[in-house]
Amino acid sequence: HEAQNEAQAHQVMERLLAKGQEEGSVRDGKPREMAMIFWALVKGLSIHHAVHGKKLGTPSPETILPLFLK
Repeated sequence: HEAQNEAQAHQVMERLLAKGQEEGSVRDGKPREMAMIFWALVKGLSIHHAVHGKKLGTPSPETILPLFLK
């Protein structure tokens, strides 16, 4: 079930990014690849937080959102 849930999460994000591109709010790019980058970022930051806690901080939304939004 875990692999199936993960695949569904990727598909949902891919559709959201494609819709955002249609509406003009999301940067140009391949939605599938952008979804992979999004989830890699989420997982990487989760691991970072688990290992380092709050001592190293986390990127601000102002740093992350421009990666995806216009």
